[in-house]
Amino acid sequence: MGKKSVGEPTAVAIPWGHQPDESTFHPDYATEFRESTIPQCGNGWFAKTDIPSGVQMRRVTAAEGSLFGFTEEEFKATGWNPDEAVNYGIGHHKNPQAIYFLKPGTAVNHADPTREASVEYRHSEDGGSYAMELWTTKNIKAGEEMFCDYARDYAPCEWYDKMQNERGNIPLSQIPAIINKMYEPL
Repeated sequence: MGKKSVGEPTAVAIPWGHQPDESTFHPDYATEFRESTIPQCGNGWFAKTDIPSGVQMRRVTAAEGSLFGFTEEEFKATGWNPDEAVNYGIGHHKNPQAIYFLKPGTAVNHADPTREASVEYRHSEDGGSYAMELWTTKNIKAGEEMFCDYARDYAPCEWYDKMQNERGNIPLSQIPAIINKMYEPL
């Protein structure tokens, strides 16, 4: 979260819709974003090669500019459309007062009850800078779509989630409850 004068508007370029910065991904395990195997779920994250369990696939940090974090006031000052941002904002377990955006986002879909999570987000703080890492949690075959557990990996951010709900949107931290309910027996 940057320092600025109170009330000073700050235009920030949106981090979504851009090609990934390859330097934030593991150089030995190629991946790609393409249409998800889940109908109507946009892009998914796919392995282009076999990837073993226990590999740090990506690391993003606020200090390096690959992770943006905003308080409520800072978010409003970005000029971003909240209706677009809803698909990218992730709460950080170590800083629940801020909402975070990976630059660019990682197109990984939720592991609903019919799918196994193959990657997990790890939230950390290092010397005052917040970071998120994506780690493989199982062996992944080339061509396989990777999923994470949104309920575990995406922390809530009270002000952001409330703002999105008031706009009729569902923030990422609330999506698992809705998706998982669709798989419950009637």
